[in-house]
Amino acid sequence: MIKIQPSYSRILKTEEPDRIRLEMPPAGIASPGGILIFTSLVWSGLVVWGGVVALSLGRMEFAVMAAIAMLPGLLGLGTGAILCRRCWSIERTPDRIVFERRGAFRRSRRSWNVEDVSTLYTERVNTGEESGPGGVLVLAFRNGRSQDVVQGKSEEEIQWVAAMLQDARGQRRAAPPVPLQTPAPPRVRASDSIVPASLRSVKDEGGVDLSFLALLHFRRRWWTLLGWTVLWTLAILGISALLARMGTPSPVMTKVAIAVLLLGVLGRLAILSRTATVRIRGGVVTILQNQGRGSREFPAEDIEFIQTFRDSGDTELQFLLRGKPKLRLFGGRPADELEWAARFLRVALKARTDEAAPLQVDAKAGECQVCGEKMETRVVFCARCRTPHHEECWSYVGQCSTYGCREIRFTWS
Repeated sequence: MIKIQPSYSRILKTEEPDRIRLEMPPAGIASPGGILIFTSLVWSGLVVWGGVVALSLGRMEFAVMAAIAMLPGLLGLGTGAILCRRCWSIERTPDRIVFERRGAFRRSRRSWNVEDVSTLYTERVNTGEESGPGGVLVLAFRNGRSQDVVQGKSEEEIQWVAAMLQDARGQRRAAPPVPLQTPAPPRVRASDSIVPASLRSVKDEGGVDLSFLALLHFRRRWWTLLGWTVLWTLAILGISALLARMGTPSPVMTKVAIAVLLLGVLGRLAILSRTATVRIRGGVVTILQNQGRGSREFPAEDIEFIQTFRDSGDTELQFLLRGKPKLRLFGGRPADELEWAARFLRVALKARTDEAAPLQVDAKAGECQVCGEKMETRVVFCARCRTPHHEECWSYVGQCSTYGCREIRFTWS
């Protein structure tokens, strides 16, 4: 299991000889709950303003409607507060495993006897996020039953939690002579599912095609963009109406603000709709891009290296060419997607230049001989012979690289 905490993890670990405590702190205002609170405040402000105007005009029926319209705003404020304050903690002592979940208004607590627990493991769940699958921490009991404890957005993070809680605290108890339940079997999946959702890879005898799909259709970006557009439009119209009520109307500024907003939305829409294809066939690399960004073509032997570069929070894919300026592409796309693509393309180039070389993995050296790089992150294991591979290398080869194995399934641990 993973015993190194992922760099993005927010979980706080407190460890002592007789106990270990893992705590997920509240998400705070910089979260979906904060967005919901902000939206509810804007809605409530507009409704209050409408109610005040209705009372000043003596339209009591509209004032009553405004009071009723306040209910969604108040409900959104409460829900946002719950999301911002929601957190959990899990603690293991020599005798108990205690899980506690806290929200804005209530707290729940569950506790299990350590002697009743046979093992802790994770189950993968599909979250629909391109960053990867989520995970569920599961407690397996000696009577054959199991219970889900907590779900996280990252399977890697939940695996780390399970590894931290696996070791006994304090005095280690002797294992029973015959366990009543064996540990859960490893989860396996087909190799094509490791490809990031926003990429499509095609490999045949002639070469490989790696397609970068439009980001607009992933991680609910379309609905997020639409929601922000509606929210800012309502805010601009509300401010304009308030200024007109105060005797300082500014229709020109309102039109300019809406025009700037629409231009920004169209620009963002164009960025999220960008697609591209990197094709390696016949010793030639071809890069095709939509939206009139042109295409490029050069010999594969001119490529010294393919890498990612991160600057000011923005990641791009770079082709280092011999005797030519570096080629910088796909800026602004997700970092994990570009890192996966860079390694996949490096493996594809190596395979095209050295197809006769046997593919194998030297686990003792810690280097993947498919790509020749160290296996530090994103490592999978053959479900049959336990040979480690990079995810991208397994995806390219399509099976275990050990001679004679040919297993197509793998596990994460």
